[in-house]
Order: sequence, then structure tokens, then C-alpha cells
Amino acid sequence: MAAEIPLTGVIVDSQSRPIHQAVIQVKGSKQKVKTDSNGQFKISLDTSKVDEIHITADGFAHVNFHLDEQPDLTAPLTIKLASSVMEVIDVKASIFHLSQIESAAPVSVLSNEKLLNRQAATLGETLKNELGIHSNFYGGVTASPIIRGLDGPRVMTAQNGLDTGDVSRVGPDHSITAEAGTAEQIEILRGPASLLFGSGAIGGVVNVVDNRVPSFKNNKTELFYSHSSVNQQDSASLTLERDIADFAFHLDGFWRQSDDYKIPEGEHHAEEEHEEDGHEEGHEEEHEAHADRVENSYSEASGITLGASYILDNGYIGLSYGRLDQEYGIPGHEHASHEEEEHDEAHEDEHMEEAHVFAKVKQNRYQLISELNLADNFINQINTRIGYTDYQHDEIEGDEIGTRFNSRSTEAKVEMRHNTLAQWRGGFTLHYKDKDYKAAGEEAFSPNSNEQTLALAWLEERHFDDLLIQLGARVEQVKISAGNFSYNEIHFIEEGEEDDHLDAHDDEHLDEEAHTEELFSNWQQSFNLTNVSLGFIWDFAQGYNLGVNLTRAQRAPSAAELLSFGPHLASNSYDIGAAYQVDFESGHVDDVKLKADIETSNNLDFSIRKFEGDTGFIFNLFYNRINNFYYQANVNHEAEISHEPHEEEGHDAADEAEEHEFLHLPVYQYQTDDATLKGIELQYIWQINSELKYTFLTDYIQVKLDNNGYAPRIPPLRIGSNLNYQTDSYSVEASWSYYAKQDKLAEYETATDGYHMLDLSFNYYLSQNTTDLTVFAKVQNLTNEYAQVHSSLIKQDSPLAARNFTLGIRAEF
Repeated sequence: MAAEIPLTGVIVDSQSRPIHQAVIQVKGSKQKVKTDSNGQFKISLDTSKVDEIHITADGFAHVNFHLDEQPDLTAPLTIKLASSVMEVIDVKASIFHLSQIESAAPVSVLSNEKLLNRQAATLGETLKNELGIHSNFYGGVTASPIIRGLDGPRVMTAQNGLDTGDVSRVGPDHSITAEAGTAEQIEILRGPASLLFGSGAIGGVVNVVDNRVPSFKNNKTELFYSHSSVNQQDSASLTLERDIADFAFHLDGFWRQSDDYKIPEGEHHAEEEHEEDGHEEGHEEEHEAHADRVENSYSEASGITLGASYILDNGYIGLSYGRLDQEYGIPGHEHASHEEEEHDEAHEDEHMEEAHVFAKVKQNRYQLISELNLADNFINQINTRIGYTDYQHDEIEGDEIGTRFNSRSTEAKVEMRHNTLAQWRGGFTLHYKDKDYKAAGEEAFSPNSNEQTLALAWLEERHFDDLLIQLGARVEQVKISAGNFSYNEIHFIEEGEEDDHLDAHDDEHLDEEAHTEELFSNWQQSFNLTNVSLGFIWDFAQGYNLGVNLTRAQRAPSAAELLSFGPHLASNSYDIGAAYQVDFESGHVDDVKLKADIETSNNLDFSIRKFEGDTGFIFNLFYNRINNFYYQANVNHEAEISHEPHEEEGHDAADEAEEHEFLHLPVYQYQTDDATLKGIELQYIWQINSELKYTFLTDYIQVKLDNNGYAPRIPPLRIGSNLNYQTDSYSVEASWSYYAKQDKLAEYETATDGYHMLDLSFNYYLSQNTTDLTVFAKVQNLTNEYAQVHSSLIKQDSPLAARNFTLGIRAEF
């Protein structure tokens, strides 16, 4: 083929009608153009380095057009696109040009109006209705996404491809700092994504993409406001984008405030035994009336981000700074204390008054992002992402800080894409991350630690007629080190037993410092990890493809999984890491494991997709065999710890001994076992007519341990339907979901009843000149059904919210 040529053509539909605003993108680069009103395009290509272009348009299936199959590239091309009910949105987190229908590994993208309609105060609640995704719902104040039954340190939350830098992976009561309200799109990579993101993404990735570092010149203003009835929540956001000469500027801010949320009226059972992984208080079976609201479930958050970029002919380079402030209550928190019988009733009532626990979060985040195209070199594109995050999280009881978490992280990714080589496209990624974690205070349950990551990844893909092969490998070293760590002598009792041999006024028992023991002075280990992936996509028929993806991924356990030892009062638990061998009779640590095991996942994904015509579907089967699977097990013991109640007015120091309380906290210990994960995901879409669309989905996951039954808190079978009526001036949507009863339980875990959820939404569109205005209304839980989320650690204390009405307005101009 010749070198530089002007490629021209027209993009049409199946009836040969021109398609306006179709996007023609050169594979392996950022070069792209759009068709005019006649469907025509013109683009200049070096055909010695480019052999494929990618064409997409709203409402149509994508096309990969192979230039080397054309006899004469100087003549105008005619390219036909078939209609499609599926949105084709590129995944920006990948070095490949991917969408949900051209990736061997399952991916999803939430964007545009769908993202706006799903937007919630937390990332988990925003994504919970997506295929294969659930939420761990922690009383509405925090909620992390669960991907195929996995969350915590196995699911990475990222912003523009970089770790969010918070401590949300340490505990479910810790919030995620990525903000869905200012996102352009949210990408979900289901299954191992370690090739792109490293050890912490062995279960998947949620990547929040925004334009805070502008990648192009733009002039727009976006405004948003909504009010919700169930918790009197007010939400507002503003986004401004402007350009001056060769510079692009971005400003966004948001504010959100809510009260305690209402729950449906009704009754629920309190179980006889201390169950649900030890997070439910054990007592005789009885019926208890619900309170009107979930106490201490309020929240307030605000943030602002400034960004600027210099736009070049071959890319851009830019910076951003973001500030986040957040305060939220931590529901489901109570203290059990032992009181002397001779305490008078008034003193006991005062002493038993519960102190609210709440969290305060502050974060400063800096990003540098650049993308540069170098067409005349073997390396034709260099993309750089650098982030620094300074995060602080205080857990406060009364007026005193029980625990202060600090996290400072530096991360850098350099991605180098090469020109087509023997018809292979791809590149290399160099990845570095350094994260310092500190926990201070009487209730700090994990040691100060440092985690360093250095990795090199390589990914390639090539078309063989109707077969696309995607492969990759990553070598990674993760080094974890922790400083000195001690614990106060602890007394363990079996759950449900009376502890009558201890005197609450035993001076020796109250002298904590006399019983302090050192666990270790320094702990350090390096983990050498290898990740490989091989995927196939076969276009076996027009509008259909089949995907198979094989991965072997490894994960280094987190410092919290290995080395925690202490009370985590915000989640009402006593956490013990996998590195310790504990004698629960004596309360002593018998040994500290100096070498931790690597978690290894061998995963198979099988997908069939139909993406052309008035109907489409995605059907996924997956099987994942994990060796040395880390999980928190209920060991059927309670830890008795000494606790100082928060100081109140009129407190007399002489009464300190009398008011000293002992807390009984259920003990969780991280353990390892080999595990098998398997499940199905199905999504079916039917465009009934030009205005009416029906969507059906279902997903199911089972996680079984080889030696200890089922894993805890795994989401149940889900079935959902959605009916959407869309016109130019308004849209109406009805969504129904059914969550089955979950009775495949871990030891000491209680079953969760099934429930139905019915939601309605209405959007009314007003457009005038350059202004687009949308007025919207939503009703969630229309039938006001009482429901508990099985994956929640505090499911009995924080059921889902009652019927909720939301009104709001969005404007763009």
C-alpha cells in the first residue's frame, strides 16, 4: 500500500441513508473525524502504519473496517452500519479500543442519560442495577460496588485510571471519594483486571472518568439540583468548561446534605443466636417494631475541582486539583457494657446512653494527565497519568477521635502504544504506586504500613479475518512493610456465654498499659506476581460474536487483611489479621506468620452477544478457581475490651471507674481457603418500536470454600426488568427488580428474605437555542417494601429506604 493518502467515503444505514455524526477513528491512535450531514468524511492516513479504522454511531452497531482488504483506497468508500439496540461506548481505561461488545473480558459502561438517571449519593448505589454488580449498602452513608460477589481489596475504585487513594478498601464503613455526580462515564470491568490496574483489581475495577483534566477545547455550563423526600436530601452541582487560545479550563463543584433516612413500617425477626457474621446482637427470637428512621444515617459532602490543559496539535497535557470534605454518621453502632448491680437506675440510664459515632473525611487530590501522538515513530502514542492523594479520615465518638486514618499515595502510569507490527497492535505500561497508611488512636485496629508497587505490563491484539485475539502479561512486585504494633491484653469468650468471672471494678483489669504486648517490631514481605491473559472474539455470524477469556491473576493480600488486630468500633467488630495464630482461651497471640500466601485466581469467561437489529443480548458464564482466598470468618467468639465513654458535661473524674465500660465485640479473623466462584449473567434488550424499549437482566453468583462451606455475604439471585418510553420531548421509565432469598450461608450467618423493588422515573426535555433543560421526577421503592441487603454488614440495623420521591432539574448551555 502507498504511504500517506486522503481516505474519503460515506457512512450509511441499511437503507443507504446517510448517517450524520458517525465517528471514524484510526485504530491504535487518537485520530478521528465525524461525518457531515451527508454522511461523508475525509481523513488522512499513513497506510503503511494503519490497516484498520473503527466506525461508531448512536443507535448502530460498530464496524471494524480493514483497509488491507480494499483493492483501491483512492476511490471513495461506502460503509454500511446496521441498527443496534446496544450502546457502543469506548472503555477509556484500556490500552485497547474496547467496548462492551468487542472485549473478550466482560465490561460495562454507564454514561449519558442512563448515568444521570442512576446517579445516587454513593458509588455502590449508583451502579447496583448494572449487570453483575451489587452494593454492600452500609446504612445509606457509604456503599461500595460488589462485582461478582467480590469487593473490598479485590475491587479497585479508580478515577481516570488511577487509584482513588482513600481507605474504602479497609472497611465497609469507609466512603469512596470518587464522585459519580461529576462523572462523564463510569466503566466497570468484571472479573480479573490486574493486567491494567494491578494486584488490587483481581476481582474487577470501577473507573470513574471525568474531564477534570480537559482533553479538548470546550465551552459549556452544566447545572444540577435535586431534592429527595426519604432523607430530605438536597444535591447540587456545577460544571464550567472554557477555552482561551490553546488552553482549556475546567471547574466543577458539588454539595450534598441529607438527614437520617426513613424506612418502611413493619416488623422483622431478631434471631436467637448471635449470627450474621457476628454483627447482630444475640437474644431470644422476638418481633421488634421498626423505628421510623435509621438513626445516625445523615451525611454531608462538598467538593471542588480546578483543572487546566494545554491543547497541542498532537494531544494535550494538563493538571487538576480537587478538594473533598465529607461528614457522615455511622449507623448500627452500639456498645454493650457491664454495670454494677448497685448502680442506681438514673445513673445506669445515663451511662447506657449511646454515643453517636460519625466520620469526617478530607482529601486533596492532584492529577497530571497527558496524551501525545507520535505518528512517525515506532512508539506512536505516549499517555502519562500521575496522581498524588492526601487523605484523612477521623472516626469520632462523642467529642473524641477514636481513630484517625491517614493515607498518602503517589501513583504514576506511563502507557506506550506502538505502530502496527506484523498486524499486531498494542503497547506497554509502566506502573508505579507508593501508599503510606497510618492509623492512630486508642481504637486503631491496624498497624501503620507502606505498600509499594512496581509493574510492567504488555498487551497486544490482532485480527485474523473474523477472529480477534487479545493477549497480555504483567509482572509486578508488591512490597508491604509495617512498623511496631502492640495490643492490649484481651479476653475472649464464646458467643452467647455469660462472662461472670470478671469484676467491672477490678483495678488490675482496668490497667490497660500493664497488659500491653508487642505483636511485632517490623514486618516486611515482597510479593512477586505474574498475570497473564488470553482472549478470543469470534464474529461467527452477522451481528453476533462469541468471546472467551482466560486469565491467571495474582494478588498480594493487603496489610489490613494480614496485620489487623484490634477493635473496629465503627463496624462493631474486633478484627484479627491472617498473620496471627491466636489462642482464644488465653487471649494471647501464639505466633505471627512472617510469610503470607499469594492469592491466585484462574478465571474463565465465556460470552455470547447479539448486537444488531431490534433485539440484542449478552450472555456470560464464568468460572473462577482461587487458591489462598482471603476472607473474614466469624470465629464464634466475642472480645471484651475496656472502653472509655465519651466525656459529657458534669462528668466527675471520681466517677471514672464507675463509668468505665466493657464492650463485647464479635471477632472476625481473616483466614485463607481455596474457593470456587461461578455464575451467570444475562441481559436481553428489545426495541419494540421506535419509542419503546424493554430490557431484562438476571445474574447469579456462588462462592464456595473448599473446607468451610459458602463464603459470607454473597448477593442472591437477581431478576430485573425495565421498560422505557422515549420521545423527543419526554421519557418514562419503569424498573422492577426481584432479589431472591439468600439461604446459602456461611457459618453463623443468617438468611435474608427475598424482596421486590419497583421504581419509576419521568424526564421532560426543554431545548431552546443552545440550552438543553431537563426536569425530572423519580419514585424509588414505590410499593414501600421492607428489605434487607444480604451483603450488608448491618442489614438488620439499616434496611433499604422507604418510598422516596425525588424532583430535580438539569441544564446544559
